[in-house]
Amino acid sequence: LYEGICRDEVSTPDKCGECWEFHQGIQSEINCNIIVHAISSTNEADCMRQPVNTITTPTTEITLCFSDPIGSDTYETPFTGKWYMDPTTTYRNRNYWYTLDTNGYIKYVMYYDDEWRYWVIDQYFVTEPGMMDLICYKYDEFEPFNCDTWHTQTPGLTFTMDTTCTLQPSTSPTPAPTDMPSVSPTPNPTALCSENNKYVAISHSANGVVTFFLDTEQALTSYHTNFPPYQSMDFYHEKIVVFENGLPPTNWTVSKSNPCNYNTWQYNRSYYEGNIVLIQYDDFYGGLSCTVQQWTWMFEQYGAVAVLIANNKDSVHVYALPGDPTLVTSIPTRMISEYAGNTIIHSIGMYNDEVYADFGCYEHTEFPSLVCLTDYSNVGNYVYLDGEYQRQ
Repeated sequence: LYEGICRDEVSTPDKCGECWEFHQGIQSEINCNIIVHAISSTNEADCMRQPVNTITTPTTEITLCFSDPIGSDTYETPFTGKWYMDPTTTYRNRNYWYTLDTNGYIKYVMYYDDEWRYWVIDQYFVTEPGMMDLICYKYDEFEPFNCDTWHTQTPGLTFTMDTTCTLQPSTSPTPAPTDMPSVSPTPNPTALCSENNKYVAISHSANGVVTFFLDTEQALTSYHTNFPPYQSMDFYHEKIVVFENGLPPTNWTVSKSNPCNYNTWQYNRSYYEGNIVLIQYDDFYGGLSCTVQQWTWMFEQYGAVAVLIANNKDSVHVYALPGDPTLVTSIPTRMISEYAGNTIIHSIGMYNDEVYADFGCYEHTEFPSLVCLTDYSNVGNYVYLDGEYQRQ
């Protein structure tokens, strides 16, 4: 399987004298006007002209109507409606827009994919071209509203977009402020501190199961992530809910309970809103399919106040998780140990416990929140003491 090929027996592609065939994107084509030349730079700007953003006042709200060539009712097209810009964050360093369903939840997002240089409309932020619902080629524009033609996965089937239309009164959902996706923590803040100077502790257990194993007077072993926010407000006594009500990662699939795609989740916004979300780490969904920061971004859209990532190995070990530099998140995310994560998950799932946690700030900032002890002696008499020690 290839995206482009030149059928010529030459040592390097810049010497190809045949036409180039392209087999990715919306449709295949043969182009005999392609010129390939080698450059010594890895800077993309040395190869092609880079677009410049000249927009000073972005479009925050717009009505869009979509029609297809087969004569479908414009107002019945699922992409037709009011589109709103998210004023709190960007995707791939560009603004994105969303439209809502009749319940006030995100139905589609309109965003820019910098890898393929497409403007995309889809139910979530997909990065695989074969999964994108609609695409527009105007990569050099920083808003997609001049995209009069949107291409589908069906060759020859396109949608025409109209920015001057008027919606029928009954087809435009008006988002109530409380129903719109929120990225702001709900509790009243009391102090601001660096994530390096923050701790996580269990503050309450309704039936005492989790506190039998995890001392409420001690901070859990935890570590901050390498993505925003790098400082945040503390909060106390917030309820912990487990992603998809405790469904284990072995039962996650791309199309169902996928932490990278909130449209596949079985539990809606009301389950996560105002709570701390605990989710087990998974090497595929957290490293290959997307990043943990995208998980956090998704939970943020559902109104969560923080995220706890339970390590999936090494019992009591924690470490810093990487993020996605193109995403902006504003709720704290911390990794806790495999032991602590499993204890909380089992207490909630097996014993119907209600568990609450604090994200607090240490009073003194001159001490490290986590230290590592290792016995390097040849005899190793104290190797049993090796490990991380959480500041209390």
